[in-house]
Amino acid sequence: GESIATGTPYDVEYRVRSRAGGWSNVRAKGVPVRGPGGAVLEWVGTLDDVTGHRAAEESARLSEVRFRELFAQSPLSIQILSPQGRTLRVNRAWERLWGLTLGQLADYNVLEDPQLEARGVAPYLRRAAAGERSSRQTVRRCAAPSRRAPAAAAAPTG
Repeated sequence: GESIATGTPYDVEYRVRSRAGGWSNVRAKGVPVRGPGGAVLEWVGTLDDVTGHRAAEESARLSEVRFRELFAQSPLSIQILSPQGRTLRVNRAWERLWGLTLGQLADYNVLEDPQLEARGVAPYLRRAAAGERSSRQTVRRCAAPSRRAPAAAAAPTG
């Protein structure tokens, strides 16, 4: 319609039904080929089946929704860090455990924390920031049965 009337390129997606009754998503793109006087001589374009691409996008969207729900509802303390060591997100369990909110961590960098360095945790975090999966489990005998031995896992998410 409009592109043909105005001679402007088009890029549109729509659904088509096959003779067998199935549906596909297609993307049509076209540009006008103009003659010496500027008049449109013909249109050149493509028609691509983007059904798989749209399905993958929807799968990724649903995965993100599930992740956000699990992150928010998890009883486990979760902290998401940037590769530079800054805290990007924490869940409610993390806030309850540490008595802090994300806003209170603005100037904190786990890769520069001397306490984590002294306890031997910093190397694990640096490896994760460099793209490796790492974990550390500290097992100690505790006099009080209610005390739990801490465990940590760090993994790149990107």
